[in-house]
Amino acid sequence: MEQSKDNLQAMIEHSEQQFRAQFDPTNPLYHQGDKTPVPIGGERVPESMNTMYPSNVNNLNEYINEQTKEINYGPEFDQITQERNQFLNFKKVIASITQVLEAILRHKEHFKTKGDPTNQSHVEKLNENIKKESDKLAAILEEIQPLAKIVLESEFKARYDGLAEILEHAKTEFKNKEDLTDFCFKLKKYSANSFTDAGKLMDKLKKIKKDHAAQTANTNATQEEVKTN
Repeated sequence: MEQSKDNLQAMIEHSEQQFRAQFDPTNPLYHQGDKTPVPIGGERVPESMNTMYPSNVNNLNEYINEQTKEINYGPEFDQITQERNQFLNFKKVIASITQVLEAILRHKEHFKTKGDPTNQSHVEKLNENIKKESDKLAAILEEIQPLAKIVLESEFKARYDGLAEILEHAKTEFKNKEDLTDFCFKLKKYSANSFTDAGKLMDKLKKIKKDHAAQTANTNATQEEVKTN
């Protein structure tokens, strides 16, 4: 057993010595290397790196600058991008509706257990809190109107049946947690749908990018072929 350990250690040491020898100019195993100086400033791509870049790249800086330029994928891409952002905004606003309604109900429940209806300051505090949240709700419902119009006129409109009625119902008073929970469940269905639909729009954007990249590669290849001929 000890003999096996000694042999293994000897093999490891021998391997390390051979590896170090490749970088020792005085050793016969020295790899020699490519002594051609590599110009600074990206004027030439080193031969060992040429597979990382297209074959027609002569100036690295120019190539990198070209890659960082914003690509114009066309009006369809811009329109889908805008629509997707609106679907995501719709989802975010839907979530804020449920948060405000839950806050209103919490104030009412707290008053039932901790408040005193005969205490004017308690009553005023409750009314103040409810008004504050109600004002938030009114602003949110106004904000969501143009977003709701977009989803209701989109290719996914069938998934948003009943949305207008649900948003209108948000203005009513919810007397207990069960009623609010049922309402929020229906509202969150639209939130989930908008997230899924935003994903479908993203798939469209990816396809446009993929098609554009393929077309660009084909154009570059054609131009390179013309140059060589």
